[in-house]
Amino acid sequence: MDRKDEVIKILAGLVSDLGTPISVLRDYESMTAFKDPIKASFRLGVYRLCINSIVINLNKYVELWRKYSDIKRTFLSAHDSAINLYISKINNLGVAGFRNDYAAHVQNNKIKKILTDEDVMAFVQNLTDGDAENLFSWIYPKNYLQLDRKDSLMGVVMLAKDTLLKHS
Repeated sequence: MDRKDEVIKILAGLVSDLGTPISVLRDYESMTAFKDPIKASFRLGVYRLCINSIVINLNKYVELWRKYSDIKRTFLSAHDSAINLYISKINNLGVAGFRNDYAAHVQNNKIKKILTDEDVMAFVQNLTDGDAENLFSWIYPKNYLQLDRKDSLMGVVMLAKDTLLKHS
């Protein structure tokens, strides 16, 4: 498999890997029972599961274009500014730090202390400005099919994949 085909496969995976956790959270949030205080632990677990997945896959997007910059340069130069816009957004969120210091860890190695639910939730609150839809709206907007593809991360991922498929 050549490098271009590798990128196509990675982008195809990112479509579901970014869209699924956002869809899961949106679906759960639409259920009244999900917000019941009795379900607080379950709700926290669903959010942690989905936010961890989103963070991992946002990092994957950045890593993809770092490792396959030659493919981006050769086949996707017309979309370079859109691709780079989302790399910058992701880097500015600090999700690499979350992945490195929080996701799948029991201790923050920088400060040598156990990670509490409060530590993780504080990062999530910072990441989302207190409302998950703030994060979701530029990754996978509810109406993304009606938007210009360059207006969302999901659209840019699809645009890059489709452009590369035309060169296959």
